[in-house]
Amino acid sequence: MPPGIQAPGGASKTGCGKGCLYVLGGFVVLVGISAAIGFGSAGDSNDAPSMNNSYEAIAQCEARIDKLLKAPATADYNTDAIGSGAGPWTVTGTVDAENSFGANVRADYGCTVTMQGDMATTAVDYFNE
Repeated sequence: MPPGIQAPGGASKTGCGKGCLYVLGGFVVLVGISAAIGFGSAGDSNDAPSMNNSYEAIAQCEARIDKLLKAPATADYNTDAIGSGAGPWTVTGTVDAENSFGANVRADYGCTVTMQGDMATTAVDYFNE
């Protein structure tokens, strides 16, 4: 309705009505979801940081393995991590990637990852093509 025109019954249409409630309701839902998965709250359980550390351990190991590959952009990883907290984390898996001849080959690998604050120490234990 154009500005300055009143709705039936004399109510002005300058407020946001149900639209504001939907937006506010969505915000409350998002805040609830983010608290449930471990974002934005200092009092979260220790499960969320441990899960984040497993993802970080996997990322660190895969980044180190990428440096050993001839064509890292072709890498397709299947990785698993075992550990807790700062570690050490044992990361193992396979990677399918192109070799220097352009053939797709599979390699087994294993890493040990230890985290301290924002830093991670990653050692490649084996890389078998």
